[in-house]
Amino acid sequence: NSGGNIGTSFKSPFVRVDQVAASSSKYSPLRRAHRLSYVIWMLLDGLSITGNDQPTRRDVLKMTSVLARLEAAKRTIDGVNDILKQLIPPPNKE
Repeated sequence: NSGGNIGTSFKSPFVRVDQVAASSSKYSPLRRAHRLSYVIWMLLDGLSITGNDQPTRRDVLKMTSVLARLEAAKRTIDGVNDILKQLIPPPNKE
């Protein structure tokens, strides 16, 4: 274990998944989606710049399906992308 950290403010441990675990039948696509549907909110937490009524932590925990959590995360990411598109000028077409 390298003891590496991800991010700068949370100092949370970085979890590595090797190729054996990644291809293991014990780590199915549904299990991956289930974990992602919770973990993505660690990255999205604090991105209230979108103004699109981002769900609170409590809202996310109340969601009963993986699909609902992932769809809410996608809406939040789409909101961030829309703002970035407005802020970043288009490339020069020369």
